[in-house]
Amino acid sequence: MKASIISPTLRWALLLMWIVKLWEVSLGTSWHPWGLYPQDWNSWYGIFTSPFLHGDFSHLFSNSLSLLVLGGLVFSLYPKEAHPLSIWLILAGGIWTWIFARPSYHIGASGVIYGYASYLFFVGILTWQPRQLAITLFMTFAYSGMLAGLVPQGSGISWEGHLSGCVAGLVYSIYYYQNLRKEPKPMRKEVVQEKEAQWKIRAVYYREKEEDQEVKVFPK
Repeated sequence: MKASIISPTLRWALLLMWIVKLWEVSLGTSWHPWGLYPQDWNSWYGIFTSPFLHGDFSHLFSNSLSLLVLGGLVFSLYPKEAHPLSIWLILAGGIWTWIFARPSYHIGASGVIYGYASYLFFVGILTWQPRQLAITLFMTFAYSGMLAGLVPQGSGISWEGHLSGCVAGLVYSIYYYQNLRKEPKPMRKEVVQEKEAQWKIRAVYYREKEEDQEVKVFPK
């Protein structure tokens, strides 16, 4: 059976976002009070619920497409890091938004999306590896417009959430790079072959030496 290119986690997250919006519309109500309201202890749950709430279908469709592309890259290129990264972005981005954002309801998955974009961009710069640099270049040309979302704009845009997610992605990319540096680097094929040849020569030498000692004949 051929594996899907979209992570099951990503599929469930997107499905939940659309179910929530469709349910909200079918009831003819607004669930924005379930979003994140900064400096309000009664709104702590918004850290976890706000990424799944959206203002309208245009907002939801835009975030779904970005989440599909950027989240898909993260889950396919960094499968071991994708889940802890996603949890970190929701927690850190949500908490930082709760601390310093404007007193208004903040909803949407944009913070997580900015976190994914930031992580993909900075990992390439930090590791300086061809594949990661290719993704960094892709981010530079395809998503450079996201920079505008990091500064104050209209009242309907949570630039604080964008900035929090972006910083959270940068922090995790540094954490990933530091862990990568601690891992032992694999030796090149030529070096491995040379060391194997040296061990074979030593093994032959000691074996011949032992045989010489065993067959030595003492005259009477």
